[in-house]
Order: sequence, then C-alpha cells, then structure tokens
Amino acid sequence: MGVTKAVRGVVSVGMFALMPACSVISGYRIASPPTPPPLPHVSIASLRGSNTSEWMNGVALSSMRDLKSWETATGVHPAIIATFGRFGAPFPLFALRQALMKRAVPLLQLDPSNISLAAITHGAYNRELRAYDDAIRSLDNPVFLSFGHEMNGVWYSWGCGKTSPRLFRAAWRHVHALIRAPQVIWVWTINDIWNHDPCPLRPWYPGAKYVDWVGIDGYLRPPVDTFTEAFGRTLATLRRLAPAKPILLTETGVPWGPRWAQRINSLYAGAHRAGLRGIVYFDGMTSIGNYRPQDHRASLAAFRKAVRKWS
Repeated sequence: MGVTKAVRGVVSVGMFALMPACSVISGYRIASPPTPPPLPHVSIASLRGSNTSEWMNGVALSSMRDLKSWETATGVHPAIIATFGRFGAPFPLFALRQALMKRAVPLLQLDPSNISLAAITHGAYNRELRAYDDAIRSLDNPVFLSFGHEMNGVWYSWGCGKTSPRLFRAAWRHVHALIRAPQVIWVWTINDIWNHDPCPLRPWYPGAKYVDWVGIDGYLRPPVDTFTEAFGRTLATLRRLAPAKPILLTETGVPWGPRWAQRINSLYAGAHRAGLRGIVYFDGMTSIGNYRPQDHRASLAAFRKAVRKWS
C-alpha cells in the first residue's frame, strides 16, 4: 500500500547485507573462503498443491538481528521471513540462508525498480536470471518468490499507470521460464482493493500455470476496523480469478492506537476463517504509525493472545 513504500529501504538494509569478503592473504596464497554451514532441511511437501492447510505465521523484520527479540516478545517463531530484493542486482543469497538457518521459509519480493519490463522479456537480464536460478538451487530448500509485487498499485515503475498489463505478464512469464529451480513457490503478490480499484486484477494475472500462490499486501488501520472491510472485496475477486490457489497475507499489520486489540484479533481470526494459509506481519514503523506490537504492553498482550488463539 502507498503509505508503506517508504519503509522498503528500511526493511532492505538489514535483510540484504551481503556476506563480507572472507579471503585472507597468507604468504603468497589467497585462502579460500570458509564453507558455509549446512542448511537444515525445510519440507516443501506442505507448500505444494491447493489442498494444503498448514497455517504459517511469518514476519518482515527491519533486520535479522531483530529476530530473537521478536520471538522472545511475541512467542512466535516465524515459519516465513520476508525480504525484498532489487531485480538485476546480485542475488541476496545470504539473507535467504539466514532465514533458512532459522528453519523459516524465505519470501523474496524481487522488484524491477526502474527496469524496462520489455528489456527483461527480450533477454537483456538472462544472465542475472540464470544466476538467480543457480543461487536458489544451491539452497536446496523451498523459497517463496514473487516478481513485481503490488503491480495493481500506482506507486511502482512496473505497476498500474507506469506500464501495461501485457508487458507485466510477459516479463513474469520470462522470469518464470529462466528461474526453474524446483523448490520455488511462485507468489503473485497484489495490493488489496478495499477502497477502489484503479487497475482491475485480471489483466495483470500471469496465468494459472505460472503462479503457485497468491499474496495480498494490506493493512488494518483507521478507518478500516475489520478483516472483511480490508480484504473481503479482494478475496472475492481472487476466488473468481484464481480459485485453486492458496492465499497468503504477504505484508500486513495494525498500527498502535484506539481499537488496536479488536483490529489485531479481527486480522488473525478473519484470515483463518477465510481459509488463508498465513500472515506475514510487518514489524516496523512508518511515518503514520507504529506496527510493532512489542513497543506497547497492551498491544503485545493482545497480539500474543490473538496469535495463540488462531495458530
């Protein structure tokens, strides 16, 4: 959503720190970098197919350094850890490895900021795409992968009013064709349409065979009080467009303020009752609100209660 865009850089700072160079000159030889520790295996079986039902609590953190304090405060060990990456840049392999080392499935939103979708489709970034494929294969674990999230919003260079649905679909399908790692779960991530719908979703949908899951980004903040107000219209549209696809709230939260407890309970209760697969909670602050439940005693108590009840 528009008000959350300013935090993308903040989310990225901690999550995308690349592993520092490890080579050490010893005499006239350059020592090889140390072998990274083996990753624990995360099962992909429960993430395949439309009849899966395991609930997944997730989080988007400002930094992986915040994970321990998040777990201690909220009592939630995330099954998903979200991160953002710039298309065309080196693949954020270290960030994804960090998530997997914590036995969480990484969710990578790969965004083509100010990059021509036509250039992607015509092969200008094939080398980068093959490198991404190799990097994901090296993890040997599931990865949720999205390209050009919130394309039905008007705030990104790849989205509504900035490019055409036809170009977006072609670019998505090209990325899908070159990243063929078998453990990728493709997530088509949209912005919720609770208020108005400047760009109908159907023209932006890449097609059922190019999408495994659908993600929704949206928040419960005044004047929106309930899950149904925030997501009911969006879910009705998605169930006509992609009826067999699991649905995940890929970015959501409740800012601190009046009716906080009611909103957080409605968010989790509504997601469960609607049959969604999980929630990725945005644990951060923006210019219009603080979404961190651990910063207020009352909000933390309500958050813990809602998560316990609906997990």
